[in-house]
Amino acid sequence: MDNKYPWIVYLGIWSIATLNSLPGIAISPIMGDLQTVFPNAGEERIQMLASLPSLLIIPFILVSGFLTQRVKIYKLLIAGLIVFGITGLLYLFSTKMWQLLALSAMLGIGAGMVIPLSTGVVSLFFKGDKRTRQFGVVSAVSNLTVVIATSLTAYLATINWRLPFLVYLIPFISLIFVIPLKKYWPDKRTDKGIKDYSAEDKSVKTEQITAGINIGLNGVDMKRLLQIIGFYFVSTFSACIIIFYIPFTVKDAGLSETFGGNLMSIFFVAIMLPGFFINKFIGVLKQETLIYSVMASLIAFLILMYLSSEFWMIISVCLLGLGYGLIQPVCYDKTSKVALPSKNTIALACLMTANYVAIVICPVIIDGIEKLFNIENGTFPYKLGTFLFAIMLLLVLYNKKSYVVKI
Repeated sequence: MDNKYPWIVYLGIWSIATLNSLPGIAISPIMGDLQTVFPNAGEERIQMLASLPSLLIIPFILVSGFLTQRVKIYKLLIAGLIVFGITGLLYLFSTKMWQLLALSAMLGIGAGMVIPLSTGVVSLFFKGDKRTRQFGVVSAVSNLTVVIATSLTAYLATINWRLPFLVYLIPFISLIFVIPLKKYWPDKRTDKGIKDYSAEDKSVKTEQITAGINIGLNGVDMKRLLQIIGFYFVSTFSACIIIFYIPFTVKDAGLSETFGGNLMSIFFVAIMLPGFFINKFIGVLKQETLIYSVMASLIAFLILMYLSSEFWMIISVCLLGLGYGLIQPVCYDKTSKVALPSKNTIALACLMTANYVAIVICPVIIDGIEKLFNIENGTFPYKLGTFLFAIMLLLVLYNKKSYVVKI
């Protein structure tokens, strides 16, 4: 642990990461209850409650990234947490479907403001190996929150349909830990626009040029950023295949819903673990870290294509979870290095936008292909995942000395 900062700083930064995966998580366990509470609402409007936050998160992540050039990051973070938290509070008192829909939109706006700052703040406070490690912890905390929040909301839903919305009050807890960050905030130049950041920008740009990174007039190496975004998008899209379609595989195999729930928990725990030990993983796997990650993910999908026993399902989700758990923080770290310090949050916002686009369009694309070609084989999503990772493996092997692949 870097002794430069006290524990309150780390707790503040990690608390922001707990919010990354919260939007929409309270709706899934109460969708059946909502149909009873609001019988005239219709299935589409109820499903919209789960999808609306993600749809609004996408543009507001970008808005938040660009606002960091005009508004102090600390103030933007506080504002986002307040909007997010107040939304959660209002959920508890909503009595009409239109109110829930409006709050879902508001939740997406608040979350969109906060999510890119969870990584942007890391790039402000840390450099070098310490930054890599903290990106890993942020990734791990985010995925650990999914496991805990999913179990919590499922339990609360059995008591009362409103109680799962309590998880949306977590931003108030984050606010308690974030407020003390102001005292330890790095050089105030890092919290303003590029005009006030020119000295460090010039210093970092010299280092980046030496490393072969071509910073453009906009302060970002767009070619490398787009390559990282493409790699991360495909990885996230493929990981979403497990999230959306493994429950159907479990059901078709005649296995219990309890096993399906446990399988998802194992998956997110597998994603979480590399984050806490990211530097150690990289120390062992070295330059081939991403190559091994893609290979593990490819093997996972090959298993799911042909084997459907409990044992092999567990092995497959572990492999894919570990692979994606390495890819995520490494992509965060690489993204922060292809932009000037004053543009880090914008670059990371673009990367995290790709994450939510992948989440939103994954089931749309797969279901659309299945309907278009009348595919009824339950293994099609895994065949698509196998194809995507096979192509990725060829690309990373061919470009193993490129910036995106090389550690």
